[in-house]
Amino acid sequence: MLLISSPLSMLLPLLSLLTLALGQIPPESRTIVDVLAETGQFSILLRHLQRHQLIPFLNTQRNITLVAPDNGAFAQFGGQVTRELLLYHILNGSATFENSTDGSHVYLTALDHVPVDVVVSHKKETMAVNGVAVVETDLLAGRQRGIVQVLDSVLELPSTWQKEIGKIPRLSHFAKLANKARLGDLSNMTLLAPSNAAMRMFTPLMDAYLTCTDGRKDLEHIVNHFIVDELVYGSRDGKPIPLPSREYTARDGTVYSFSDLLTVNSTWAPLQSNIPCQNGLIHVYDSLLSRDELLVFTPRMALQGLGLDRFVALLRLAGLGELIEGKGGEQTVFAPMEKPSAMGESREFPRDSDSRSRSRDLSYLLSHHQASLSRDEQTALVPSLLASLESDLRPSSSGLYSEGGAYHFTQSELILSRDLFKHKAHLLVDTKMKSKKIGYRSQRIKLSYDEVADEYVINDRRIVSSPKYDTNLFVVGNSSIYLIDEEMEPPSGLASSVAPIFHTSRSLFYLNELGRLKLPLNYAGWTVILPTTTAWDDLGITTEYLSSNKTALTLLFDSLIFHNLFYSDSPQTKLPTYDKSQNVSLSWVHDGKNDFVSVGGDLYRVNTLEYDVLFNSGVVHTVENVFIPSALDVTVSNLIETTNSDFLELLQVSNLSYTLDPALGYSFLVPSEDSMAAENISVHSPDLSDYMKLHVIQNNTLSSGGSASTLKNGVSLVAKKFSEKLLMVSIFQGIDREARILNRGIASNNATVFAIDRPLSPSWIIPDNPWFPSHDHLRTPVAIFIGIIIGLVAFFAILSCLLWVFLGKSREPDEERAASTPVVVTKPKPKSRTDVLRQEAGVNTPLLAGGSGKTYATAPMSVNQPRKNGRGLKIGPQH
Repeated sequence: MLLISSPLSMLLPLLSLLTLALGQIPPESRTIVDVLAETGQFSILLRHLQRHQLIPFLNTQRNITLVAPDNGAFAQFGGQVTRELLLYHILNGSATFENSTDGSHVYLTALDHVPVDVVVSHKKETMAVNGVAVVETDLLAGRQRGIVQVLDSVLELPSTWQKEIGKIPRLSHFAKLANKARLGDLSNMTLLAPSNAAMRMFTPLMDAYLTCTDGRKDLEHIVNHFIVDELVYGSRDGKPIPLPSREYTARDGTVYSFSDLLTVNSTWAPLQSNIPCQNGLIHVYDSLLSRDELLVFTPRMALQGLGLDRFVALLRLAGLGELIEGKGGEQTVFAPMEKPSAMGESREFPRDSDSRSRSRDLSYLLSHHQASLSRDEQTALVPSLLASLESDLRPSSSGLYSEGGAYHFTQSELILSRDLFKHKAHLLVDTKMKSKKIGYRSQRIKLSYDEVADEYVINDRRIVSSPKYDTNLFVVGNSSIYLIDEEMEPPSGLASSVAPIFHTSRSLFYLNELGRLKLPLNYAGWTVILPTTTAWDDLGITTEYLSSNKTALTLLFDSLIFHNLFYSDSPQTKLPTYDKSQNVSLSWVHDGKNDFVSVGGDLYRVNTLEYDVLFNSGVVHTVENVFIPSALDVTVSNLIETTNSDFLELLQVSNLSYTLDPALGYSFLVPSEDSMAAENISVHSPDLSDYMKLHVIQNNTLSSGGSASTLKNGVSLVAKKFSEKLLMVSIFQGIDREARILNRGIASNNATVFAIDRPLSPSWIIPDNPWFPSHDHLRTPVAIFIGIIIGLVAFFAILSCLLWVFLGKSREPDEERAASTPVVVTKPKPKSRTDVLRQEAGVNTPLLAGGSGKTYATAPMSVNQPRKNGRGLKIGPQH
C-alpha cells in the first residue's frame, strides 16, 4: 500500500507523466531522483526514501553514488528497511564501472562512513557491491555528478568486527580469542586479522591462559596488535592513497607500512581484503605481522591456563614468583592438581577461635602481600588462608610463608621415560629448595616408575594427566611442567620420614632412647644406616644384650650415623662417624640381584624401596642385617648373662670357666632358669660337671642343622631344622629326647650362645653294652662290614626256606599218581643164578633190568620219596 503523506509524493505521478510526454531528461541535467523516477523499477525505493525523508538529502549531495535495489530486490528482502539501511546505499564518490580499475575499491557511505567494497572486473564485465551483483551500471545524474548502480539485492548492514570475523572459517581461532577481549566500542578501524594458519603458534594451553582472568591484559595486547584506529585500504573513493598516508600505527604501538595492494612492511600480502564491518574494514593475513613473539609464554601463564591459580598465588606469597616468570632457566615444575596449601613450614598464627581475630589475621596476610598479588589471586586465596588459620598448625606442617614451594622445582629440565629406570629403581633429582640443615645444598626428590599402575611416582605422589588436555607434560620454553595428584611437602623429621612400611620402629625407639632421633644441626647433613626390625630379630640374644646396655647400643648406632650426605648415586667416599672417632669408607655394591651399602667393608643388604629415604637433615638407608662394630666387644659371657646369669656360676663351680675365653671359641647351650630349676640342677648337683659339659660345644654347625662335639667325652649333639624358626637339638645316638632352640646370639668372636627350653641330661646317653663294642668306638667301616655279613646270612636262610617249601610241594602229585597206577604182571622169565641168589637173599629188585627167567615186582618210583629221610632216594626189595 502506498501512503501519500506530502505534496511531493502527490506530484511524483505527475512528474512521471510529464517526463513521458516531454521525453527523457538529458543525463547531464538529471538528478538521482530523476534517474529513479524515469522508470517504475525503483518505485519501492522511492517510497522508502520518501518515508525516511531522504529525498531532500539526496538532492543536496554532490559526487555520490546510489546503489539502488530495484523492485525485485525489495520483493526478495525479508528485513526491515530502516533509515540506516538506506543511508548505507549512498556512497561518497563516483563508483563507476567504466572509469574504475579492476579490483576492489572501498567507498565510505553516508552511514557514519561505514565502508562498502566495490569489486570491478572488466574482463568478466561484472561489478559487485559487498558481493551483491550490479545488474545495470553507470546511470548518470550529471546535475549532481552522481551515479546510480542498480542492484538485484538489498545490501545488508554489516555487523561488528567480532561478529564478521566469526562468519569467516579461516579466522575461527582468532575470532574465539578476540570475542573474549574487552576492547570497548571501536569505529573507523581496520582489523588485520591473522588466519588460523598464522595462529598455530597459540596452543590450546595458551588460549586457556589468554581467556582466563589473569590473561585478559595479554589477550587485549595481542588483539590490539592487529587493530589500526583508521581505515586502511588500497584506494579511497576509487583513487590511490597518497604516499605519506601509507604508514599507520596499531593500538599496541606497532607501526605498519602498507602498499597499494595492502602488503604490510613489504613482506606480508593479504589473503583477503576490504571486508566491511560496522566498525570499519577487515583484511586477512597469513601472518602475525611481527618478527617477534606476540606472547612470551611463561610457566606462570601455563599454570594459570591449567587452572592452578591458587598454586601460583601461593608461590608469589612465598616470594618465589620469579621461578614461574621464565627467569629460572632450565627446570621442571611439579604442580599439584589438588589443594596446594603452601608446600613447606608454616608461621605460627594465633589460634584464637574468635572470628574477628581470624578476620584480622587474614587482613594482615593479604595486606602484607598485596603488592605481589592481584585482586583475583587474593580472592582465590581467601579460602586457603581461612583453612590454614582454623587448622592446628604445627611448625613442621604445610603453611604459606616458606621456601617449601621451591621443592616443586628441579634444577634441570626432565623428560620422564621408562628408559630412565631400566637400570635404577629410582632417580634422585636436586630441587631449587636450599636448606641450611644440609649445608645450604639442594633438597632432593625421588622419582620412580610403578610398572603395575603404569605411572610415574615422585615422593609417593602420582604424576597424573590433565583431563582437559589428556597429557601430563607441558613444555614451556626451558621448563617442563608435570601435574601431580597433590602437593609435595619437603622432607620432614627422621621419625616421620621413615614410614611404617620400612619396619624400623625398633631402631627409631632405640634412637629416641639414646637421644639420637633428633640429630643436631651440623650444616652438612646426616647419613643414617637404619636396621629394620628383621635385622634386630636376626641378632637374637645379641639384640637383648644391646637393649640392656645403652653404652653398647650407643657405640653401635654411632658407627651407623655419619656426618655429610651419602646417596645411592654418590661415589665412594669416606665420612666421619657421629662421634667423629673415625672416618669410614662408604660405597654401593650390586651383585646382580641385591643392593648393598658397604660400610667399612661390611655389606649391609638394602631393599630396593627402602634406601634413599629423604628427611629434612639428610638421608636414611634401611638395611636388613646388622654388624657389630669392631669397637664394640660382645663376649659370650655378655650373652650368657643376658640369657641366664646362673649359668655362669655353674660353669665356675664345674671348673669350666676357661671355656669363656674368647680365644677358644666355645659355643654354649643355655637353658632357662626355670627349666634348670625344674630339673633340680644347681651347684649341689652331684653330676653337675656332666650336665655342664653337655652344654659346651665346639666346631658349631648347629645353626644350620648340623652337629657339634661337646666337652663330654665321646658325646656329640645333632640339630634337626624343621623351619627357620624351629630347630631341635638332641644327643647323637642317644635316647629320644630333644631340646628346642629358642634364640641365639653371636659374640664378637663368632661364638654362638643358644637359648634352649630345657637342659640336656646325661641320662639321654645310651650306656655301652659289655658284649658289643661301645657305639662310641664303633667305626663306620666296621659297622658297614658287619651289616653286610648279617645281610648275606639272612639272605641265604630265606632262600633255603623258599626252596625247601617249593620242592616239597612239587613231589606230592607224583606219589598220588603212583598209587593209582595198576600193577602189570608179565610172564615169568627163566631166572638166572644171580636172580635166584638175590631172591634168597630177600632182594626182589633185579640188579639188571630184563634179567632172564625171573619175574620181579617193581614198586612205583616217586619224586617225593626223598622227603622220607630228607636225604635222597631209597631203593630196595618190597616186603
